[in-house]
Amino acid sequence: MAQDLGQLEPGSVLVLPIDVSQLSGDVVIEVDDIDVTEFASIVDGRLVLSPGAPLGGGQHQITVYLFQGDDYQVIASYSFTGSDQGTGGGSGVNIGVEATHELGGRTVNGDAEEILQSTGTVDLTTDDNSLTGGVDYIATSRSEDQINGKPVNIGTYFLEYTRSGGKVDFTGRLGHQSLSYDRALINNINRRGVSFLFNTPDDRLRFGVFSARAADALGVDNFTGLAHENDRMAGATLAWQPFSANDLRLSAQVYDGEGIPNGGITFGEGDGMSFGLEGSALNGRLRYGAFYAQTEFDEDAGGNLFVPLTGEALLTSLEFDVFGQDDGSRALTVGLGYEVVDETYYSLANPEQNVGAQTFLFSADYIADKLSLNLSADTQKTNQGGPGSDPTDRISRVSFNGYYDVQGQGFWETATIRFGTIVDWQDRLRTPFLAPPPEDYLDVNYYVGLDKYADTWSWSLDYDFIDSNNKSALNLDSTIHNLRASFDYAPNDRLTLNGSGEITYEKASADEWWKYDAGFGAQYAIVPDKWLFSVNANYTGTGEPFAENGGAFSSDLTWQFNPAAELVLSAAYNDGSYAGESGAGHDTIFGLLLRANTSIFK
Repeated sequence: MAQDLGQLEPGSVLVLPIDVSQLSGDVVIEVDDIDVTEFASIVDGRLVLSPGAPLGGGQHQITVYLFQGDDYQVIASYSFTGSDQGTGGGSGVNIGVEATHELGGRTVNGDAEEILQSTGTVDLTTDDNSLTGGVDYIATSRSEDQINGKPVNIGTYFLEYTRSGGKVDFTGRLGHQSLSYDRALINNINRRGVSFLFNTPDDRLRFGVFSARAADALGVDNFTGLAHENDRMAGATLAWQPFSANDLRLSAQVYDGEGIPNGGITFGEGDGMSFGLEGSALNGRLRYGAFYAQTEFDEDAGGNLFVPLTGEALLTSLEFDVFGQDDGSRALTVGLGYEVVDETYYSLANPEQNVGAQTFLFSADYIADKLSLNLSADTQKTNQGGPGSDPTDRISRVSFNGYYDVQGQGFWETATIRFGTIVDWQDRLRTPFLAPPPEDYLDVNYYVGLDKYADTWSWSLDYDFIDSNNKSALNLDSTIHNLRASFDYAPNDRLTLNGSGEITYEKASADEWWKYDAGFGAQYAIVPDKWLFSVNANYTGTGEPFAENGGAFSSDLTWQFNPAAELVLSAAYNDGSYAGESGAGHDTIFGLLLRANTSIFK
């Protein structure tokens, strides 16, 4: 049964009574089946939830999940009662502030450093959610943490207006954009700029335009992202769903802009267009997509150093749900893909697209009550659309991963097993005259792991074997055996212990060595919610050439004199490979820090 947290009044926050400081994995929080993780923060190891918008009256449910790889589990459930005040679709503006402020100092081998820092986010939303916004900031005396060398600056920000209910829905956004119009031309970029999206209420017709900075940006400089002509791009998309009874969607995209390409040294200019087709059939069991794009890019924008290059890209995918929704106890999804992208293809609006290869892809995912399996394979032929004087290789990978929740008796009642193998290899297909010699290789990795957990403790054991067979003239082969173990133990509400150990044996072509790593940590609440003491120790011993041994020890004494404020006294000693601050081979560190948290919603 979910624990009742009482009533949430306007302007207040929810403190979830769960200690996440020792959790290993990603925590996800849902309120009434809606993901609200972005509105949560960690204060003194506890989750503090500031709802991103007013919640109506009545009972609400909170579910906290812990994700570890592809597996997840519910670790806590709560309920609370919302207030009717401040709701009802009005135009009131709600401001939320989450911030951490630090004041103190530290010494490293006697050299003193003052610390004055404040970081946080400010969120804005109206009661009817028609206007939302947010900005994060940092004010710091530490030059290495400053943005663009300024003691006070902002990071990312956005302001978004949404209008719906008429013949056309509209969304306008200023600030940082997350743009993914299609897979080939305008995809997976976060840039500062402005965008507008128009769509019919049934979303059968969609039209979007954007203008943004070509390079990523932080700080108040070039606030809109549109100030510099040689660092700006613009684009548009038109998507149409011709049949109301079918989700087939046709789309067209264009872009034009100037900017410095990845790895470039000068401002270039380019443009491109793409066409897309995607949808599903067989009641959603079969999903398909195909995108074709063509780009032109001149790396020095009309100069004499580079010539304009034109490239093409074709990206296709097919995915099939073998069992369908009728078999709720298991699922098997099989996917196929074919991609061919010229080496001369480049879009400022999709700079991470892999180019110069013809690729075939296969995937299969099986999920059942206890067992989940994943198989993926791809093979690519390089130098697609490249010069004939360059060599051509085939690079391939096969990956198989499994997870088994034993759910047995005795020892196996709370045990899970992880296992898998990854094989990578490269073969030379063509070596032109005067081209570099082959760099063929075969890398094989096998791993197996066991996780065991109970109410007060958990431990894991992992083994990896890696065999690297280098077939080039250098013949730099290696074999690695790696054994790792870790544990967490909380015998009561005041004491938490954790530790880890790792042994690695590596045999290379010319040498072999052992490496040992160990770590231990303890946290003890001297006075619960008032005084906390923690200690951590680590050690590394290695016989690897040109590597050094090292150790680290640190301890903190925390006095929480207010629910939102604490004083931390710290001491640490780092030696050898752990001493990186002073460059002296060892670091002796003392610190005193006053930390306060601000959490406001009104």
